Amino acid sequence: MRTLLSLLNVARVGAMALLLTLAACASNPPPPETYHLQAQRKGPPYPVRFNDTVLITPPRALPLYASNNFVYQEGPQRFAQDPFRLYSATLPQALQEQLVIWLGGSGLFAHAVPMASTQARFVLESDIREVVVDVRPDVPHTAQVQWHARLRDTQTGAYLLDRTFMGQSVATSPLDGASLIAAQSEALAQSLQGLEAALLTLQ
Repeated sequence: MRTLLSLLNVARVGAMALLLTLAACASNPPPPETYHLQAQRKGPPYPVRFNDTVLITPPRALPLYASNNFVYQEGPQRFAQDPFRLYSATLPQALQEQLVIWLGGSGLFAHAVPMASTQARFVLESDIREVVVDVRPDVPHTAQVQWHARLRDTQTGAYLLDRTFMGQSVATSPLDGASLIAAQSEALAQSLQGLEAALLTLQ
């Protein structure tokens, strides 16, 4: 009888310890992890095609994509922001930065700069449509990037380009922050390659 009571007491103590541990985790969540969204352009620059500066305006975005939280698709119409995995900047800031770097490295324009008071012939406007990782259990965990771009000639007021660009990349195992940001960066690079290819077709 004493042995049974002793076992019950041990079980109670173990259960209490588990509850206290869970409570401590809930009250002290892990610190957020920060990742840099970075599209790697490969290959040498092209000869200058537009001999003037292009200004990159801050992209517009729906509230879901306006913060620096990773976004997951959990169901057909269910999306969630991750409070513990963050970009080093908001998504609009990150895309603007990557557009400046990518177009600057492409050589297609004389200069590529973020929107400022500087006057330039070309202005690139954009809208973020989607930057999300599909985490549904029945599909590959795929990073998807989609955004719309418009290139305006300020001398004529005409839009030389008005297109949507996208990319996608499957995240590798283990599904952690490093694999998620790598997949998103690759998807972004694919979309920027599409922009570059479209610019090469312009006269």
